[in-house]
Amino acid sequence: MGQAGNQARLPTPADLLIAQTSGGAQPQGVALKPKRSKPKAHLHEHCASEILNGIRLGHLRPGQRLSEVGLAKKLKIGRAAVRVAFDRLAWAGLLTRVSRSGTYVRKISIKDYNEMMELRGCLEGMAASKACSRMTAEEIEHLHRVASRLDELGSKVDQRGNCAPAELDKDYAELEDLEKEFHRGIVRYSGSGYIMQILDDYHLLQRSFLVGMGFPEGNSAKVHKEPQHRNIADAFRKRNPALVERAVHRHYRLLRNNLILRFARNALVDHRDT
Repeated sequence: MGQAGNQARLPTPADLLIAQTSGGAQPQGVALKPKRSKPKAHLHEHCASEILNGIRLGHLRPGQRLSEVGLAKKLKIGRAAVRVAFDRLAWAGLLTRVSRSGTYVRKISIKDYNEMMELRGCLEGMAASKACSRMTAEEIEHLHRVASRLDELGSKVDQRGNCAPAELDKDYAELEDLEKEFHRGIVRYSGSGYIMQILDDYHLLQRSFLVGMGFPEGNSAKVHKEPQHRNIADAFRKRNPALVERAVHRHYRLLRNNLILRFARNALVDHRDT
């Protein structure tokens, strides 16, 4: 054969596509780049989840510096994934990035907390108004049962006084689960996934604030108590969206006022002890 016959055939686009997608033999006369192994997906989400759990459990406290290298080694992931997790949590308001210093768990002031709770009440009130016309009678009755247990357990915890924290762990854990089921349930029934995402971030911010202030959720104090969750569930039973929205707004206003009262009393006790 002549020189032209010895030349390798140039690959067609179809040859390249077949070789790359089917794992078949490479077309003659072309060297394809070796396939790169795909990186493990969502490593940054795993890292973010670990940080969130640390905040939720109080292992990571407001103002604490996070080590990019340390987290990468602990979780056995690359530093790039840790940086993405930091960026996402900073965007959500849970972390603070300081130039030439590092990444810290965000410190939340009383002013921040007030604004956060006001916005949370508005968003959940909007979601509750939408959910009111979407929920079935069975779903409303389930919500009412959760609300009744939540208020009953909350009152029980308040009446136990200043007992050892270990004795309250079980009740606090159940309270947190019930709070999530009640409030997330309302937002889920509204059909708004975006509001759900925002409120999840606000819940963690609230948790971080309480940990930073040094008193746990449900800390006993003589504050204004009433069956707040049952009031909301009762409004759902009446199928009145405006009434439901007002009940949710009132719930968060009372939470905000009670927290400030607890903070003021703790500060007064600390002042007397000095």
